Amino acid sequence: MRLLPRVGIARRSRSSGCGSRSESTTTTVSSTTDFGAIACSGSITKQLIESSRAAEIQRRLVFRWGTRCEGPDSLTLRDVPSAGLLARRAPAELAAVDLAPARALALIRAAREVAAGRVNPGDPAGDRRLLAIREIGPWTVQCLGLYGRGEPDALPAGDLGFIKLVGGLGGLGRRATVDEVEEFFAPYAPYRGLAGSFVLAAYHKAIATGAPLRLAA
Repeated sequence: MRLLPRVGIARRSRSSGCGSRSESTTTTVSSTTDFGAIACSGSITKQLIESSRAAEIQRRLVFRWGTRCEGPDSLTLRDVPSAGLLARRAPAELAAVDLAPARALALIRAAREVAAGRVNPGDPAGDRRLLAIREIGPWTVQCLGLYGRGEPDALPAGDLGFIKLVGGLGGLGRRATVDEVEEFFAPYAPYRGLAGSFVLAAYHKAIATGAPLRLAA
């Protein structure tokens, strides 16, 4: 898979002390990166929380440990922290940016696997080692496949959004099970993940504002 362009986060320059909080030094941002590693980190931070809260955690990670590049118009660009940087963090440091302690450990362990070269997030062959890490399950590697490697058939069937979506569209009167989500999207293979993303985008407001669905038995 071709790697996607690296995207930095732009912030207006503040005091000179801002950079002192980052272990890395000011550097020139390269044109490409292993987007799979970024998606792996993002998938772990998104576990069991709202997307808005996960995005805020990811911004804090970037601001705290991302390398800096001075851009035009007095802007400071911050890149995503590397696997090596995250691998050297203490769990308490990641918990301090609002990442749950168990997931902080999972992120550090995954980063160590990547930094040591034992896992290439861009290669599905590494999923087995990731799944051996506590707090990393099928949902995480399916998100990695869909959003990190661009695998159109990777469907995060355990996602709460899909569970509510299929429960509503399927007329179940309750939340769907993972098996029911997979059955619902089976006709769209080999593009189940892509189809699911489009359907979820179309109905996400209805899901958020609709009546709550009871849990599956």
